Amino acid sequence: GISRAGKTEQVKVYELQSTEIRDIRKTIGLDGLIQSEMVGREEELDQLHFYLLKLIQGDGFILNVIGEAGVGKSRLIAEFLRKKEINRVEVLEGRALSLGENLSFYPIIGLIKSMAGIKESEEEKEAQQKLKETIQRICSGEASEVFPFIATLMGMELTGDHAERLKGLEGEGLEKLILKNLRTLVAMASSRKPLIMVVEDLHWADQSSLRLLKSIYRLAENHPILFINVLRPDYSETGEMIRTAIRDRFEKIHAEINLHPLNEQESELFINRLLKTTTVQGRARALIYE
Repeated sequence: GISRAGKTEQVKVYELQSTEIRDIRKTIGLDGLIQSEMVGREEELDQLHFYLLKLIQGDGFILNVIGEAGVGKSRLIAEFLRKKEINRVEVLEGRALSLGENLSFYPIIGLIKSMAGIKESEEEKEAQQKLKETIQRICSGEASEVFPFIATLMGMELTGDHAERLKGLEGEGLEKLILKNLRTLVAMASSRKPLIMVVEDLHWADQSSLRLLKSIYRLAENHPILFINVLRPDYSETGEMIRTAIRDRFEKIHAEINLHPLNEQESELFINRLLKTTTVQGRARALIYE
């Protein structure tokens, strides 16, 4: 430790290991968590399964999964993604962060990384090569046009002809071309295999991401894409805004799943399964239930 002004005791100093933002939840395997068999979400799981089967038949849809923090939204999605039919579709996952309003396109970047198989630990050179190969595989003849705009969306530094393609483009003009090419990429990917695009914690998304998402939702009208937005209620400028936009523009292809806290009977069953005992009684059980 070292001394610093205003402190009477030594203060520990830690070395910064990385400036990269990482989602710790992606690094924790389910095997390392205390968990039990899911309780009280059978109806919601059946709804998700229904839309999965519709997707496999070629029907796109937009689904909002809404609930307060800790109510089990992510667990529901995890259980859904274990359905046996999932191997017939491609699942892309992105997530907004609590500081996400300052991170342009962060959840969109997560979706693209998921598509290209880019890991958090990879250097930009490796990530850019994976992205280029993925876009070439999906877009074929249009790849040279699509790649520089998707790479720019992801904050990658371009060189040569790709950099030349973006020369002089900025602001709204650049964002429009990014959107156009993102739509092309997603549409062409869905023509190869139906897509599920999950965005968790959408209530924390930045406005740039929300604009892009609103624009690609319309792909669900004519493409086999299931958009699943996982969010908390009452975030007026993000979550509630996107819910309103979806209700207004996509009345026939949208639905909402609202997760409520477990009732007393469900909570009792959950506690018994979680603790693998029925011996916890009295105040301790009441505190867990609360």
